[in-house]
Amino acid sequence: TPMSHDTTTHLARPTPAFVWGYNNRAGLGLGHTARVLRPTAARLPADTVDVQGGINFTVALTADGALYAWGGNQYGQLGDGSTAIRREPTLVALPGHAKVSAIAAGTDHVLALTRDRQVLAWGRNHRGQIGIGSTSDQHTPVVVLGHGIASIGAGNAISAAITGQGELRVWGRNSFGQLGLAPVLVPRYGMDGVHEVYEHQLRPASAVLPHGAQAALVDAGQRHLVVLTTDGKLLQFGIDAAGAPQAGELAVKPSWGRPVQVCAGDDFTLIRTDRGLLLAMGGNGDGQLGLGDLRPRSTPALVTLPHADGTVVGMWAGARSGLAITTAHEVYTWGDSSLGQSGHGAPQRPGATAQPSPRKIDKLSGTRLSIASGGAHHVILTAA
Repeated sequence: TPMSHDTTTHLARPTPAFVWGYNNRAGLGLGHTARVLRPTAARLPADTVDVQGGINFTVALTADGALYAWGGNQYGQLGDGSTAIRREPTLVALPGHAKVSAIAAGTDHVLALTRDRQVLAWGRNHRGQIGIGSTSDQHTPVVVLGHGIASIGAGNAISAAITGQGELRVWGRNSFGQLGLAPVLVPRYGMDGVHEVYEHQLRPASAVLPHGAQAALVDAGQRHLVVLTTDGKLLQFGIDAAGAPQAGELAVKPSWGRPVQVCAGDDFTLIRTDRGLLLAMGGNGDGQLGLGDLRPRSTPALVTLPHADGTVVGMWAGARSGLAITTAHEVYTWGDSSLGQSGHGAPQRPGATAQPSPRKIDKLSGTRLSIASGGAHHVILTAA
């Protein structure tokens, strides 16, 4: 396998981390498949600078531009040319001498942005999310966009990339128009006229943004895509939690500050502003908005972190759960805890897996931390 000497070298000088949550395919990198309900110390490859995970796997980016992956691999999402589960970090088979500068993990696939601004993709491809013109899974990284890409984003069978000129390129799942592409006009069967349909996009295409808008950041869920523009506006495409079409700007109160980060879960979105505030909108059946109830929101609402000493400096939206870190190095979790995502152990009452209010994980407070998480598990990088 692509492990061997290079992997051994990286694990000899590990990056410290805490991990917890879903682990049935060894996505926590602990060498086993037991569920982990509370933060547990882990060793990541040396000089790990970013980590992202899908629903059952994890990918780590190192300072020298290498990638390591572990966990579930049934669609080739580990990029090592196989479909074998890996319990330990395994070197991703990057083409040529590619060095990676950023990663974005979808549910079962991965995008990587190289230092020469190309986009690589691999993993599951049932909705065209790899962007190679077919729906065949891809077990090793393949180039899908050439030079000139500035940032990337991925969701549940959705892929996106932004060029240096602010053009948004999208491909993959598009059942509800979540890619921001014009619908296809097809004849009505047995009737006069045509009707609009949305088709999955098997190759990168340009999304239709409002006139003059330039994309800066992008992330995707399952039925929606959220875009942060260069002038601080928020755009959403697809449908909201109630199934209502969304194709336009989201209002953010000026008093909350300017949005600087967006992160999409399966059916909800988290937003961080330059004033260190956390906003949430979308589905809320498991309390994933962190607003203290289970009611969905069609517009952004302010999330309060109880007894927090700092403001929000980082956040993550899992499939149906959330996590935030403050300037005081406090870690908060909320939402679905059925797979151990909360980090607080088993629910106090059987079946009580929805945690609608953020709770601090005291064990991690006071440690210099950064977020790196997946769909139903969390990885927190710590200071060496």
